[in-house]
Amino acid sequence: QEETIRHITIVAFGFVILCIIICLIVSFMSRRKHNKMVTTFNRATYEEKRKKTNRDDLEVKLFGNVEYKEHYIQTRDGEYICLTEIISKDYHRNTAPVLLCHGSFTNRRFWISPKGVGIAKYLRDAHFSVWIIDFRGHGKSPKSNNYNNNTTNQHWAYYDLPDAVKYIRQYTSHDKVSLVGHSLGGMTITSSLHYGWVKETDVEIAILVGTQYTHGKASLRDPLSRLIIRFFMIMYGYFPSETLGMGNEIESNIWMEQFLAYYIQRYEGRKLIEDIYWQFNAIKELKEPHREVLGPKIVNTKVVCITSSKDNVDPPEGAYQLFQQLATTKKKFIKLGKGETSNTDFTHPGMIVSKEAAKHVWPIISHYLLHHKMTEINS
Repeated sequence: QEETIRHITIVAFGFVILCIIICLIVSFMSRRKHNKMVTTFNRATYEEKRKKTNRDDLEVKLFGNVEYKEHYIQTRDGEYICLTEIISKDYHRNTAPVLLCHGSFTNRRFWISPKGVGIAKYLRDAHFSVWIIDFRGHGKSPKSNNYNNNTTNQHWAYYDLPDAVKYIRQYTSHDKVSLVGHSLGGMTITSSLHYGWVKETDVEIAILVGTQYTHGKASLRDPLSRLIIRFFMIMYGYFPSETLGMGNEIESNIWMEQFLAYYIQRYEGRKLIEDIYWQFNAIKELKEPHREVLGPKIVNTKVVCITSSKDNVDPPEGAYQLFQQLATTKKKFIKLGKGETSNTDFTHPGMIVSKEAAKHVWPIISHYLLHHKMTEINS
């Protein structure tokens, strides 16, 4: 019996050692890949792309049969971001261009697939001038040497979105831009408008889909979940959401730290000022963290909040709380789901990326983008 126990102990110990070796190998390979991705960032290459953006001979590329161009701009803090212009030759000249803002764990592919399927094509076919932003370190926007230092939602809201809006207004000769954001993309829009980083006078309408910030993520109630997340962050040097099947884009460690700090405190029941999102004061220009309820400073912008009764990521209760906090009277709250606005239940991403969304949600978004001037938007 002692011999059997000894053999079991040896096997168990060997298995643990093997797991550790595998983790170290994976970590080494992942970090090597990540370091190569960051260190091979060539500023001169993207500077050349930015200079080409200022000319009219940008290369026309294809998503399936959908033509597009890539515009590279430099943000005020020196990073490069890519704006994808979906080419439309017969868009409504009197309608504001539409900028689509992705959330976490994804990029421009959330709005249009490589085969040309998605709401971006739908809006183009509805005669809108459609643009998609890849926030810094996502999609076609490069992961620079500062990837793990300045890729936070603060940077999206303070630098990327305002600079993108400014560029699109100048390029299209339109006074205003319409903004559509999903999840964290909607939070970026809300934050930028609330703090005045994007001026309300520059925005025609803001449509927030699956957006809230007051209700924590249920999965983070479990300390083991948080431990596993941090384990992957340490092992990879970033959070491998793409490898884990959570989306098509990785996230930086500083972004995940911001994410965890916010939601962990929510679930631990600490008494906090509403906007803990800004406790990670990662931007030097912002000397003090902004800690206030989001919404009361948005007074003139038309806002449509779309949520789903089956959204377990950003629940409708949180979306409605955000809607109530908006000071503007020109606002509309739409709750999707059986017995609600539609007869279909939608998941968090499914409100945009699904066949049912194409039938029920895309037309709603298109309607408010086009007819917001002709129909009163109110609660």
